[in-house]
This record gives sequence, structure tokens and C-alpha cells, in this order.
Amino acid sequence: MHSHLVRKAGLCGLTGVMATLGFAAVSSASPAGGAQQATTSRPDVVSAAITDQPAVTNAVGTPKLKVCFDQQIANPVAAQFAASGADVGGTGNPLAPVSAAGIPSELNCTSLTFAAGANLAGFTTVEVQTGAVSPAGGGAGTNPQGSVALTGGDVTPGAGKIAAPNLTGASVAEVAGGTEVTYTFDKLITQAGPGAPNAGLFGYYNSAGAPVGGATLVTVGEAGVKVKFAATVAATARVFVANDAVTLAGQTDRGNAATATSGAGGVPPASGAPDLVGIARVASLQATYDLTYDETITSNNTLAALCQADTSAGRYAGTAGAVQGPNTVRVTFGGLAASPRSDEEIVRITDNGGCALANTLALPSSVSAAPVQNKDHTPGFTSGPDLTGCAAAGGTDVTYAFDELLAAGAVPGAAFGLIDANGDRSSGSGAVLQVIDNKVTVRFATAGQLASATACTADRGAVGDRAPVAEPSSMNTVRANSAGTPENFRAPVAGPLPPTSGNPPVRPAFVKRAVRTLGATPSCRLISQGRVRCTTKGTLRLAADLQVLGKRNICIGTVRVRYSSRGRAIATRTAKLSKACTYRLTTTFKASRKQRATLRVQARYNGSLISRTKSSSLKKARVR
Repeated sequence: MHSHLVRKAGLCGLTGVMATLGFAAVSSASPAGGAQQATTSRPDVVSAAITDQPAVTNAVGTPKLKVCFDQQIANPVAAQFAASGADVGGTGNPLAPVSAAGIPSELNCTSLTFAAGANLAGFTTVEVQTGAVSPAGGGAGTNPQGSVALTGGDVTPGAGKIAAPNLTGASVAEVAGGTEVTYTFDKLITQAGPGAPNAGLFGYYNSAGAPVGGATLVTVGEAGVKVKFAATVAATARVFVANDAVTLAGQTDRGNAATATSGAGGVPPASGAPDLVGIARVASLQATYDLTYDETITSNNTLAALCQADTSAGRYAGTAGAVQGPNTVRVTFGGLAASPRSDEEIVRITDNGGCALANTLALPSSVSAAPVQNKDHTPGFTSGPDLTGCAAAGGTDVTYAFDELLAAGAVPGAAFGLIDANGDRSSGSGAVLQVIDNKVTVRFATAGQLASATACTADRGAVGDRAPVAEPSSMNTVRANSAGTPENFRAPVAGPLPPTSGNPPVRPAFVKRAVRTLGATPSCRLISQGRVRCTTKGTLRLAADLQVLGKRNICIGTVRVRYSSRGRAIATRTAKLSKACTYRLTTTFKASRKQRATLRVQARYNGSLISRTKSSSLKKARVR
């Protein structure tokens, strides 16, 4: 997303011999957080790029990165490198390569190979730990830690975008028996297996303002889905996708947020139903927003739970709503309101369809969205705090600046360091002195450590942000006395919407939330002539934000139980989830001796209008 607006504040200096932290020649790289890194006498990382991102269909291919330094290197160690993403919590960071090798034609670079099927395209940063490489020819020491922007991926700036796939457009084509609509996304999506698209989660609005769901899934590409509708779809129709209609390839827990657009691309046209056209934060209230629609809203009906606040860490359903005027609904997001200033993590507000009703025929509002707060989903940034600058703060204290508001609490000073021109590190002592807004003040043992410093560094997880589900900081190293950015906050956007908007399923859908875990315990025995009878049972355990809705609302739907051997399915059956969030299923099937020896079972909760899908781990099923 848009990079931070940099406010170059004055930087405090020390007096006498400590007039400033030391300086060194600055490399040309643009590291994570947007600040410049210092050059030491050892190899300093300067760039990282995706050189091979094969098709992710069926988890094949071996993705590769090229990471380069400012001098020739030797002995690359794969475990000391990691790809980090725009969403620190949700993309499984850090992602380490499986091997590292030198490049004969580029002696200052190393080629990193990742596990087959890994999707590098959604990552934004490469972190390089101390000891990743050493100077060529057996020079003393190793590289200092650092990070750089990862280029060559599919993360692009955009107001209101999340780290998961975002709907970017749609095209309409008439075919025999109806219309095909191709929905395109800005990231690689899962094409088969758990998390693969479902036609019913794609739709459009007809001339009467009613949502119409897809009839048939035609094809699924790496970043597009083609869906067939029985009726004719106008080329300029407002089309939509529901929450989790697609999931990020290789990261099945990262589904798209509800989105609407025009079949011809651009700003979604009017649907005939009330469309969200503006948003304003209510300054006097926590996590409360006034949503403006293009139709008159009934005065006694607003379903706040059908509106959601999208953040990098998750989705938060509206908990209270009230009509404020002919076209305005005020919605409070209680899950965010409980954490001071955490609404500053919001990327956008979404109407999932039905958050408000029109006076005319009580027509439910359409899927729509408005951008609120832009996290930096752009190469070099993560959605956790990124170190952007540092400055001497008097005595032997140094203030580290991050690109967003930080969570208060005790932080060990050793997680922060100073790096001298030789590449050696001195760590902070004791606990940090204070954490205020986006800044951390750290004390060092001696004045000499500050005098010789050319760079400041912070370890991964040194601090966390104020998000309801706190995200850890990324690892970064920046030039000493570099300018930091202010806290990551800009005012909500009001007025006409840019090309970013909402969604619903065919019927008004509750905001889908992630469950915590799904258990699967098999018990199998051989009965006769190669026939096996297995009973699998388990419990769906709810995350904290689902527990408040009660089991009566959540413990609905089905669980699919799949038995396989060496990746091939032998039997698949479906059980109903009980009101206590448990299931039990007995299945009989034939299996050879070899299949019985390698029998595995996996359960998958198929989700509901309220909760997202969830798969259990793949478990061995012993046959007695």
C-alpha cells in the first residue's frame, strides 16, 4: 500500500565527543521500513529479487530468490535467510529457504531455493541474519544483520488493500446458455484442494438490486476464476466475491475479504440496492464509523454484524449499529474498541450485504467497501512495526523509531543494537527505558558504543504493534541518525470510492471468522476381505472472537473426513457437526495391505455463514 508519509523531525544529538552517532557511506538499497542502511567493512545486503516463481498448481516447482551484497561473498547459510511478508502474522513468516548456493557469474550474490510449492509472490522483505555469508577469500567476521525490499512479487500499493488476494477486476463474456464472468485477483490463488474456489461465492447484482450467485465454476487460474451464470450479465454489472471465495496460494488461512467491482473494471456502478459510498470516523468514539449510502435507509433496521472492519490481522464484525440520518448508519466494532487506538490498524470497512436496508422494498445494502487506513503492503514493508530511524537521545540513550504505534510493556534492551564500521554489534542493556507512541528509548553501556556506531538494528519481534492481535516487528538495520516516520495513521477516507469495494454471498452473509482448531482422532480395524471400518471423531474449537457468539450460532455445518494413502484418496464421507461442536463418523471401505500400512485421515470443517473453513492435521490411522 502507499508508503508512509515521512515527517522529517529534528534528531537529538549528543555533545562533545558524542555529537552524533557515527556515519558511514550509505548503500543505495531501500531496506525494509524505507530508511537507508549503513555500509560496513563486511558484506552488507543490498537487494533481493524473485528469480523463479513457478506455477503453484498442485504445489509444484522450486521458487528461487537472488540476494546480493555490496562485496564478494562466500559460504552462504540458508538457515540465516528468511522471506518476510506484508502480513507478519498471517503468511507464516518467516519462510526460510532449503538451500543456498553461490552464483559463479555474480560473486556478490547467492541463490536461495525454497520448498517446492512455496509461494514467494506475496512476500515483501528478505531478512538476513548475522552469519548468513562471510567475506570472500576467508576474510574475518560475517555480515551484520539487515533486511531489504523483495522485488519481483505481486504485492502492489493500493488504498484499501489487504495482504490476502484482492479483487482487481472482472470481464464478462456471453456463451451458450448464459454468461461467463472472469474475476481477477492481485495475487496467486489456491487452485485445487482445501481453499479452492466455490462458484456460489461469486456473484453479480441484477437490475432489481438482488444478488445472483454463480452456477458453475468453469476454470481456475493462478490469479483468476471464471464462473458461469445461467442468466445474461450486463458488461457493466456490479460483480462481487464473498469472504474467502479464494485463498492465497500456499497459505490457505489467508482468504480474500469481501469485494465488489464493475464487470468492465473501475469503480463499481450503482447496484439498485443501497451502496456504501462514504465513510468517516467518529472522533469522539472508539472504533466507530459513520457509513454513508446512496439510498435512503430505513430508520429501524441495521444489521451491524454484516459490516466488518478489515485489518492485517483479521476481521472484526460490527457489534452495534444505529441509523443517524436518511443515508447514514453508525457502526461500532466492539472487538477493536476494546484495545485503545487499535482501530488505526483498519485497512477498510466492508458491508457484506445487508448491513443496512433501503426504505424502498426493504432492499438489503449491496456488498461495498471503503478504504480507511493503509498499511504498507509494498516491497520492503511488513504490517508489523518496521524500524525506520534512530537518533541519540542524550547520555548513552538511543531512540529507535518505527513506522506505527507500538504496544506498551517491558521490552529487553538486548533486542536492540548498534553496529560499528567493522560490522560488530553492541546490544542495549537492561530493559528499555520507555515506549511512547512509535518510539523506543534504549540505554547502552558506554559512550564509546554510540561514538563508533554507523547503524542501529532491531531484532525480529523486538516490539509489537497495538493491533488487537499484536503483530511482531520485523528485523531491520538502518543508518545511524536516520529520519524515522511518524506513527502509521492517516484519517479515514470520505467521499466517492476508488476502485475498492465490498461483497456478500448470494444470501446476506454473517461476517465469517476463523475457528481455532479442528481435531481428528481415528480408530480403524480390519473386518473382512480387505474391508476396513474406521470411526473418526473430533471437536471444532472456537477462537475467542467466535466464542462470544455462542455455540448455537457457530456449531452448524458439516465436516468432511477423507482417508488416503500416499496422497491418493480412498474414501471421503461427510458428518454433521453437533450442537456441542463435535462430530463422529464411521466409514467402511476396501484397502489393500500397502494402503492399510500408509493410511492417513484428515478432517475439514466446511464452514458456515458465520465461520470460515478449517482443516485438521493429516494423521496416521492405524488399522487393528
